[in-house]
Formats: sequence, structure tokens, C-alpha cells
Amino acid sequence: MVHIDYVELQLEFPRVCMTLLITTPAISRRNAKRKTIDSSDQATDPSFKNIRRCPHSGCPTKVPICFAGATERCAGSGYTSRWYHTSAAEHYCNECFEHYYRCHKDGYEVYLSWKKLWSTHGTTDASIRMFMTNSVLPFWVQCRECHKWRQWSKSTTPIPEFLKNYVCGTMASGKKSKLENPCEVPEDQRVTLTRDPSWTHLISSLSYMKNSPAWPYLTSYFPDKLGMCPSDHEVFKERKTPVMHKYLQPFVEADSSEIANGVAPDVMEEQEMDEFPEYASIPSMYLAIRNICLTLWNLNFKNLSVIVVGAGTAGLAAAKTLQGLGLKVTVLEAKSQIGGRVCDDDSLGVCVPMGAQILNGALNNPIAIICEQIIFTAKLKEMHQQFLDESQLSFTTEEESLMNFHISNLEFACGDTLRNVSALHWDQNEDYPQFSGENLVLPAGISQVLSKLAEGLDIDLDTKVTKVDYGEETVKVVSENGKEWTADKVLVTLPLAVLQDKDVEFSPCLPEWKSKAMKSLGVGKIEKIILRFPRPFWRKKIKDCKVFGHIPEKQDNVGYFNVFYDFSTDKVDKMYLLVTHLTGSALKLRDRLDRDVVAACMEVLKALFPEETVPKPLDYFVTKWTKDPYSKMCYSYVPIGVDGDAYDIMSQDVASKVYFAGEATNRQFPQSVTGAYVSGVREAHKIFSTLVEDDT
Repeated sequence: MVHIDYVELQLEFPRVCMTLLITTPAISRRNAKRKTIDSSDQATDPSFKNIRRCPHSGCPTKVPICFAGATERCAGSGYTSRWYHTSAAEHYCNECFEHYYRCHKDGYEVYLSWKKLWSTHGTTDASIRMFMTNSVLPFWVQCRECHKWRQWSKSTTPIPEFLKNYVCGTMASGKKSKLENPCEVPEDQRVTLTRDPSWTHLISSLSYMKNSPAWPYLTSYFPDKLGMCPSDHEVFKERKTPVMHKYLQPFVEADSSEIANGVAPDVMEEQEMDEFPEYASIPSMYLAIRNICLTLWNLNFKNLSVIVVGAGTAGLAAAKTLQGLGLKVTVLEAKSQIGGRVCDDDSLGVCVPMGAQILNGALNNPIAIICEQIIFTAKLKEMHQQFLDESQLSFTTEEESLMNFHISNLEFACGDTLRNVSALHWDQNEDYPQFSGENLVLPAGISQVLSKLAEGLDIDLDTKVTKVDYGEETVKVVSENGKEWTADKVLVTLPLAVLQDKDVEFSPCLPEWKSKAMKSLGVGKIEKIILRFPRPFWRKKIKDCKVFGHIPEKQDNVGYFNVFYDFSTDKVDKMYLLVTHLTGSALKLRDRLDRDVVAACMEVLKALFPEETVPKPLDYFVTKWTKDPYSKMCYSYVPIGVDGDAYDIMSQDVASKVYFAGEATNRQFPQSVTGAYVSGVREAHKIFSTLVEDDT
């Protein structure tokens, strides 16, 4: 059940003894003429023998006090011919009863007007008892400083703002009393009675909720069946327009079939009766509170806010999910475009993936296959050398070249040389189920998927975040230009390398366990080379294959243009493209001019196709991911001395305020766009669940 603070409810006589206090009586005007009787005096002084006690069985009140004070003849705490019992601490005298009930009395017209209104909108008996409880019983309010309950006027309905700021000594006019320390005045002893769970069993006349914000969503029901006051004519007359999210409907309409995650507002659920058995016999009291809780949460949960740092795959996936759940989401991106390490370029006339290019989905998806290749190659290299030493045999040049090809391919998978990759834990994700189906290369690029995710999101581009302050109740995010945002939670989806370099300051500092995991994972680095040719000279030899490899002749050439991908299209004239990469030790070429990198690549192509006259490229492009201050890497890997637990630790939140997503936080699907996406959805649901718990 969602907890709603008392100050958010405009209540008359709230009867939930655990969190809300029952209204209790006001002192009669006749008290100035009568001596107030103390129960302790009554027990010892025989002069009080004519004071009547409450006739209700089990009522602990020895000296009833009339809460009505409707007439000058009110008994106050003195003698009356009969006391009328409302609850263990609430009574009214026979004089006040007759003031409203007898047709020749001044109060009769007031009761008659109320009775007409009650009968029009309600189904319960519009009795004088119901009138006294719902129209005469005074309010009680709680001091925000000493937390004591004080009796308030029955004629003035306290508004939420007043309830939030009320302190002892505040009068209905808003002025302060002349008491020097009003909080030191003892709390009325009758308040103690309401804290006893058995108190609910002594209620003889229910009080109904006034000004309930749930009413606009429950108009198909009679209000008194839901614990709402039928005489609340201002609420019924106004007929507020619902503003609830279109995908939210917490209540089942009257005479309608049940809906998933919807409750019947006029019936306590079985679980609720088990949890609150004291209200099973008087459910309307419980239902009034419960329906308000559900209404306010469904109306106000959109005010909960989350800031997402980074508009890459993980950030956009999380933002879209959180927005779909109704939260207010702001995405802050340092670059001038979305996508992060997914970047498709069309400057050559066709869409070319500068970053991630494959959607993994085969039964043995690319990451699982690559990991298997890593351990096989790593172990194979050691076993190969041991075999050579023991057998005194040797491998041919072709066999050694093939070994180098596999090594080069594995280094591409990790984004680093194999000497830095853990041979024990590279395959830590192999124990988890992987996606099935074929792998896909999107002709229009993965960016089109991210563009769809970004639709309708509040994204601030060219906004570099420099600080995340989570030391207060809300989280504050500060950009490079000094602009600030505040939210309930923040999700950080920055690349691992950016976090390792501490480009973003966290205040307080991240705990040691988080920083250690962040530093432990490896930062893979790859650069791509895209070449556009006037004709597909390679197709005569490789036929319809879209991928072909280069086997380096020497160990020193591992990582140089290991694999070539054909991204050509016949829809555009002279649009024949090859995409290859540099990784591992070959990354030293990145510091050279682009034309020198392309020249080295052309030498490899000429060696692969000696029978062809390889033309000069019409255009080319060399990526600079490792020099991009907002990326600095391609994807993570498990280095020597580290295991997959580091991914799990990276996915853990800090102080339930700062959350992390991205491929480096996904142990099951690291190094992939899919893994980044899944991590974003994962954190979105985690954040949403935490926000819901915070409101309960």
C-alpha cells in the first residue's frame, strides 16, 4: 500500500489509528460556567455520583465530553440525561442532540438541509447520528514540530498548506496564541485511546472522507460505499476533469469486468483483510484511505523525475522505458547527436557504420563465438609452443599465418592485444543464455533504431555533464557551462573509459567497491577504415561473400586490416564500399595521417588480389574513436586478474540514487549494442521499482 502523508489529505474524522488520528471533541461554550471534571477526581470525590457515564458497552471514557457545543444548554463535561456514543473518545450530549433533532429547535433546519443532500447522493441512512459525526465532529491537526495532536475548529476545514505548516498555538485566523511555549502543553489524553487497535471496535457511527481526490475516478459508485461523504456537495457539483495517465486505470468501473492490476474500490481485497483485520467489519473507513492512496500515486507519479546522462543505446533504452512508465525523464548528451558509440555516416553517399554495425541474435551470438575463439586461441598458442618444444616439430608458414589471423580476429573481438586479455574469464558470459536467430546488418544503420527510441524524449544535446551530486535528498547534475538539473534519480550511461578518467565528478565520491570495479575492466580500442571504390574488384574472387579476411604473414602484422566487410549497394552508382579496422598493436597507425593509413590498407588489398588492378579509392574515412573525448573506446573486456563479477558490480547502484547502464554493466551481453540496450531497460525497471518503494 502506498503511504500518503496526512497533510496531503483534507480529512474529517480520519479513522486509521496507525497513521491518522481521529477527530475529537471541542470544549463547549458552557465550560466557562461549569467546572471541568477530571476522571481522577471522579474516582475519589462522591460529589460526582450524578455524572452519567457513557452507556455504550466497553467504552473506557469515565467522564464524557460533548464535542458538539451546539447550544448554550450543552452539558460539556457535566450532567446530561443521556450520552450518545460515537467512539471511545467522542460523545455528544442529549441537549445538543435535541438541538438538531427537534423540529422546533434552531438546528433542525441545518440537519434537514444536510439530510436532503445526503439522501440525494448516498445510500446509507441519513440519521441524526450520521449527521453529528459527519457535520458537527471537529477536526484535529498535528504540530509539525512537536508532533502532538491538537483539536481544531469543526467549522473550518483545514487546507493542505495549513496542515503542512501547522504548529501548536496557531489559531483559525492564522495568528499565533499568546502562550510562550504552546508545544509544552500536554497532549489531550483522549488521543491515547485512538492508538489502541481495539479502538475501531468501539466505533458506533462512521465518519466519511471529505474532499476526496479519488471521487472524479469513482463516479460510477455511491460515495458512501467508498467511505466518502455524500454531503460533500462542492465535490459532486464541481465534477473535476480526470488527468490520470491514459495507460493508468487503478479502479474497476461499477458493473464492469475485472481488469489486471485494477482493484474494486468498494471491496477490500483478501490480502488487505488479512493485513488489516481490524477494518474488515468497517471496510468503508479503510477503503476511503486506500482509494485516495491509489489515486494520488497514479496522479502524481509523473512528477517523479530521472536524469539520464548519455544518449547512447543504453541511455535511450532506459529513457524510453521510464517515459513509458510515466516518469519525467531528461537525457543529457555531450555530443551534438544521439547514438554514443553507434554512429552511422552517410558522407560517402551510403550509410556506413562508424561504430557498432551488427545486431547480435544468432543461437551462438557473435559475442559468445568471439569469446570461444579467444580462449581457444589463447590456450592453443600456449599448447602450440609446448607441442613444438616437446615434439621438435615445426608448423609451416601457412599454418603460422593462419594462427596470426585468428589472433588478429580475437584482438578485434576484445579491442586489445591478447596479452592483456584474461584467458580464464573471457568467457564469463558463456554460462548465460544468449539470443538466438540470425545476425543482422541493418542497411540503414543501427542509428535508425536509436532515432526511433529518441522520438518524444526530452534530450539536451551539446551538454557535457561534469558533476553528479547525490549527497542530498534529490540528485543534482551540473553541466560544463554551469547549468543545473535536479531529479529523484540519475542514470549514468557513459562509456567505461570516460568513467575511468573521472571526467565526471561524483559527490560524495563513489564508494571504493564501485571505483575498484570501474578501474578493473579493460577498455577495448578499435578504429575503422571505410573505402569507396569505383568498382567491386574483389567480387570476382570472393563471389557473393560479404566478408573476407586477411591473414597476416608475420606476428608483427596482427591487427592490421584483419577483416573486410562489403557494405556496397547497387542502388547508387559507384557505391562500392569496404570497411576494415585496426586493433591491438596495429593501433599505432592511428597517430599517422589518414592518407598514410589508407595507403597501408591499399597495400594489403593489392596483396590479397594480385590478379586485379586495384583502383584508388574515390573517398575514404578513418574513425577517431580513441581520440573522441566522449567515447575514448569501443567496448569493454575482461583483463588478466579480473573476472565477470566486475560487470555485476558495475551494474549496482549507489545509495539508491545513482544508477549505471551500458555494455560494461551487462555481464550476460557485454561488448554489444544488444547488451547496452538490455542494461538500459534493466536499470529503468530498477529505478521505477525503487521510486515506487520510496512512495510506500
